[in-house]
Amino acid sequence: MNTYLLKHNEKLLLKGKYVIGIGFFDGLHLGHQALVKETVKISKETNLIPAIMTFDHYPLSVIKGVSETYLLSKKERNFLLEKMGIETIFEIEFTEVVSRLNPEDFIREYIIANQIKHVVAGYDFHFGYKNSGDIDTLKNDMFSLSIIAPVLYNQHQKISSTLIRNLLKNGKIEEASCLLGRPYSIRGKVIHGKHRGTVLGFPTANINIDKYLIPQRGVYGVVLEMDHKAYYGMANIGVNPTFNDLLSDSLEVYIFDFDKNIYNKTVKVNFLFFTRPEITFKSLDDLIKKMHQDKEEISGKLKNSLTNTYKLL
Repeated sequence: MNTYLLKHNEKLLLKGKYVIGIGFFDGLHLGHQALVKETVKISKETNLIPAIMTFDHYPLSVIKGVSETYLLSKKERNFLLEKMGIETIFEIEFTEVVSRLNPEDFIREYIIANQIKHVVAGYDFHFGYKNSGDIDTLKNDMFSLSIIAPVLYNQHQKISSTLIRNLLKNGKIEEASCLLGRPYSIRGKVIHGKHRGTVLGFPTANINIDKYLIPQRGVYGVVLEMDHKAYYGMANIGVNPTFNDLLSDSLEVYIFDFDKNIYNKTVKVNFLFFTRPEITFKSLDDLIKKMHQDKEEISGKLKNSLTNTYKLL
């Protein structure tokens, strides 16, 4: 896959001609996937190179200073896009100067100048200064345009990254995963924690969360992917309030029937279901008792559900 960083006022020398799907693609959910599929379909019909045009940063993090978290890392997003048939990614370097471009200048600099002959966009796509550009603004004699209708959730609500984020924050992991078209996951390196799990009889792998969106604090049934193998387990997200010594959320995974040293390994934690919120326990004995109950409950649910047929993505 070719990836091009588009910098303001810097022109690329491109030989091919492209059809692009345009958007931010936060999470690459089912709505985004419909747009990507249409882009690939049109590329085959027109003999254009299938591409995606997106931004290197969440636009609101530049415009309003909003904290930047993601549902899917850039590396994973690109991997999935390539599997879907995308051959090129145009990534706009989003700066305050770029945020102030009017829609006409945006079209001229990023679409027309880069040999793009067809654009695929969502029906509610907005761009340019203060989102003043829309689908009508995109209509241009220099390229053709396809508009993607909304993909609906529960027959009335549009699937969106905002909706998925809200579901995750409320522990509705299975609904969120359904809208993503795959389990919500966090990929990160196994790091050293407090080493408290070993003392409790539940040695855990502490995962570096980086800038992933953190789901609701609590306990989850998970599949951990490592070295092209899948392992079942239970995860806890939170600050361990019983001990009250963490300043930020941690992700810890207890892997069932596993006793290897995996520090510094990069793993992928796939969240399958939410079992309970984080609790403050009165004693260590109460905590250990509850962890055994969690393990039994999660193991049983994993054994008695279709998650046993989990396949690596």
